[in-house]
Amino acid sequence: MTDEYRQFPTRNGAQRALHRVVTLLAAGRPVLTHCFAGKDRTGFVVALVLEAVGLDRDVIVADYLRSNDSVPQLRARISEMIQQRFDTELAPEVVTFTKARLSDGVLGVRAEYLAAARQTIDETYGSLGGYLRDAGISQATVNRMRGVLLG
Repeated sequence: MTDEYRQFPTRNGAQRALHRVVTLLAAGRPVLTHCFAGKDRTGFVVALVLEAVGLDRDVIVADYLRSNDSVPQLRARISEMIQQRFDTELAPEVVTFTKARLSDGVLGVRAEYLAAARQTIDETYGSLGGYLRDAGISQATVNRMRGVLLG
């Protein structure tokens, strides 16, 4: 997962998505972010927004790590969805594959995941500000977003 996160900042569409989120938030509009488990791409974007408005990285990482609190419920829900797709007992290989994909390592998050994404931003763009500018997000837009989110 660390390698996956390392690629998030430079993936096709990542900056465009961030631009859209920041623009909507700066305009006082609500934003619904989601991905399969609601923790990886969503966690990355939310972490960038929080850092852009000035929250401390330690606070951001602590919030991100709270995603781990939901892993048991997420695992149960996904297992239930898989079981519902089959009328009979799951084949042993399906059970093995499912257990591997529903491990804490896959469903959980770790601080080093966000750190890997942030390292890519620093190495490629020099800073979060450089990343935001490259995404077409002005400081004025960031300031408006900060005002909306922090009052």
